[in-house]
Amino acid sequence: MLIPPERLGEEESILERLRRVERVERVETVRRRKDGSVVDVSLTTSPVKNAKGEVIGASKIARDITERKRAEEAIRVAYEQESAARAEAVLANRLKDEFLATVSHELRSPLNSILGWAKMLSDKRLDEEKSARALEIIYRSARAQNQLIGDLLDVSRIIAGKSRLEIRVVDLPPIIEAAMDAARPAADAKQIGLVSALDPAAGPVSGDADRLSNSFGVIVPSIISPLTTTKAIPRISNSAPRARNARSPAYLLAATGS
Repeated sequence: MLIPPERLGEEESILERLRRVERVERVETVRRRKDGSVVDVSLTTSPVKNAKGEVIGASKIARDITERKRAEEAIRVAYEQESAARAEAVLANRLKDEFLATVSHELRSPLNSILGWAKMLSDKRLDEEKSARALEIIYRSARAQNQLIGDLLDVSRIIAGKSRLEIRVVDLPPIIEAAMDAARPAADAKQIGLVSALDPAAGPVSGDADRLSNSFGVIVPSIISPLTTTKAIPRISNSAPRARNARSPAYLLAATGS
């Protein structure tokens, strides 16, 4: 077997150790056959001494370790694939948990609105005008929940990240007011007032009206949820400062003291 040019430095190191009468064991390297193919070998080289103890030659044994190297490489690749699969499974579980948490939150928001307004209707706490308004809100909330359920049933679309978006020009104030109406029973139960300061002249935005409705339907209740005192009045406004050259209105949702 021949020493590849790039491995000549190894041979020089072995010769230097032999001059010091040292035995060189199990040096793993590569050699080239006469046909040009490369083979993995393990070299053991021992100095040959004369009667005076002088090094007059060397004995070299080269063992073909190609199969062992292939097995080690196969084990390494399998380990990396298993590690990657495990990491992917952990990520998939985390994404599943996050998805389920988001879905349960989005489903709960319209359901809470339906339950709240239905309770007020059953308790006969509303006059005729407010009863009609309550029925409208219940219908709208049920429609929003129906769409969410429809999206859930289309699992392949969700997994592929290809949920449908119907982009069009949308006026946000009516959507925000509707979200506030839906959350009002929860606010009333805590004796918390909802205040809006929406500019009807604010420009529209481009978006999916149903998705925006669902988003505000989650955001507004999330503002009310941690509040426990009538001194905290959620204010929803589109009078927040806009970024320079912004074409769409900015909306500020916050809980502030009365």
